[in-house]
Amino acid sequence: MNEKDILQKNYGPWGEIRKKDLYENRLAEWEIIEAAGNLDQYLEEYNDRLQVRADSMLEDMMKAAGVDEALKERDPMAWIGQTNAIKAQVHEILAHEILMQGAEENADI
Repeated sequence: MNEKDILQKNYGPWGEIRKKDLYENRLAEWEIIEAAGNLDQYLEEYNDRLQVRADSMLEDMMKAAGVDEALKERDPMAWIGQTNAIKAQVHEILAHEILMQGAEENADI
């Protein structure tokens, strides 16, 4: 898959964040992975790995906050609001980690 196709392909939320960060801030790393012919697979697997982590974090954080089926039945709007707030927290945490991972890798160079 060529660079143009990779840039146009959607890799899911986590793969897209990583793709953008690599392309805009870590071009040398992008070029190494691309030259090895693994960039498409790397971004797909990266998204899959982070999605598993996001799902686990969401479940844990919802449990810790008491956002459960009982709340969903008792007060669906509160359940929706709290679920969306926790999803946003998970997204912010993981997006920050993705960007910091790249920054730490560059600091080691």
